Amino acid sequence: MEFFRRAEAAAGLPPLPDEVWTPAWRDIFEPLPDALAALARVRSTVPKVIVSNTNPLHWEGVLRVTDVTRLVDATVLSFREGRMKPDSAFFATALAEAGVRAREAVFADDRLENVDAARRLGLDAFAVESSQQFADALSERGLLEPL
Repeated sequence: MEFFRRAEAAAGLPPLPDEVWTPAWRDIFEPLPDALAALARVRSTVPKVIVSNTNPLHWEGVLRVTDVTRLVDATVLSFREGRMKPDSAFFATALAEAGVRAREAVFADDRLENVDAARRLGLDAFAVESSQQFADALSERGLLEPL
């Protein structure tokens, strides 16, 4: 909530109740059904790890619209780890969670600086521009179960 107080001070606003800030900050997420469907089709033998730069309220917001954790084996979240992408130690934590080496991993992200950092570490990384492109990239890599 310290962030909210700082934002108010910077904007010259009086303090707003946390009950106003929390939903405004948390409830910005919409599920992407096609991307979730692609993730659900990733072969069961492939370890799946969500690697996200997020905060507790945003993560709560994600889980309010879809329980994405049911589709993955682990989550590596910046607010829990105390570091963020593109920090190599953050990627190392994700690789350890997946139980794979960098050259065995595929990484998808919507931010090019994170994709570039993953590639420098030896991961097969690609930028996500749409749900369809995400599914196509996974399919091209042979990671999806057939329909």
